[in-house]
Amino acid sequence: MEKSDDRLPPQHPDARVDQADGDSDRGQPAAPPVPHHFRFSTRDIAPEGKFETWRDLWLRLAEVEVSTGSFKDFDGEVDLWNAGPLSIAGTKAQASRYGRSTRQANHGSNEFSLTLCRVNGNYSTAKVDRIAVQRGGAFLISHDRPFDIAAPDNRLNDVLLIDRQALLELMPKGFDLDAQTFASEHHLLGVIRNMLPLVTSKTEPTTDEQRAAIGRQVVDLVALLLNPSRDGRELIEQRGLKAARLGAVLRAIDSRFDDVSLSTDGIGHELGISGRQVHRLLEWTTKTFYEHLLERRLQRAHELLSNPSLGEAKTGTVAAIAAQVGFTNVTHFNRLFRARFGDTPTGVRTNPLIRRS
Repeated sequence: MEKSDDRLPPQHPDARVDQADGDSDRGQPAAPPVPHHFRFSTRDIAPEGKFETWRDLWLRLAEVEVSTGSFKDFDGEVDLWNAGPLSIAGTKAQASRYGRSTRQANHGSNEFSLTLCRVNGNYSTAKVDRIAVQRGGAFLISHDRPFDIAAPDNRLNDVLLIDRQALLELMPKGFDLDAQTFASEHHLLGVIRNMLPLVTSKTEPTTDEQRAAIGRQVVDLVALLLNPSRDGRELIEQRGLKAARLGAVLRAIDSRFDDVSLSTDGIGHELGISGRQVHRLLEWTTKTFYEHLLERRLQRAHELLSNPSLGEAKTGTVAAIAAQVGFTNVTHFNRLFRARFGDTPTGVRTNPLIRRS
């Protein structure tokens, strides 16, 4: 979907908004770019403004109208993660209804949404009065049609907002979808759920490019749920092969970083591709082969120097440890180590405070 500045939380004076990334412009009058992740809660808003703020939020996020019968006790919170052609929204609120009118469907954004249900729920569209979805199942709807969704009270659901063009390019010509339900037993739903933490986990050191690649893979899986065109299936298989090869390259670096002879040509030969193709695969990670190799070697050196209990680190000199992790020049190693960690190898080894940090 198009990532515009409109996809931001409403500026209610009491709203709690935690922008996890993309906040380098904080304090500037201009609106910042859309962050990778933001969290929004009505918890600290005055009771009379909670639902109004929540309703405004969803109008801005997905051009969706919200209604509820629990105005007095209403509270809601949402986490939103952006991943290229995919956005992931984890929502929890008082019992509410989310819908699009005919006017909004005809003139607003027209993405698809896949809701992964953690509890039983139901929805309706312009063509179908009511469809029940069991816990663990999912339903996909097109936002270019009117719809109405009943969300359960204070239960967390994951909603995947999918760029329309990214999905349609994988589908047969003339593909037209109002809504479709998927049973909890469908194996692809499990695969999709398992991929989401690659975007949402705080421990994943992913870049925008890596998140976008994961987003594309999730969209590919959604297309497989819907039976893509022959060309679409071939494209999905090609991207899957690319991802598998990239994983093999990264595993080779991780397991053999201390080999001074490790090269892209050598890894490529093992995988049946050229060294040039290895470089192209690594472009997905925004780091070069040398940068991956250097980071892994420096991290291992720091681990050895800061943990005296490791047998090979007890008696080894700095030069010996540098050689052990793949460096052939100790002076070069010292300079790179200090630039990476802010202290010399000797300083890290002798300073208990640095070792703990």
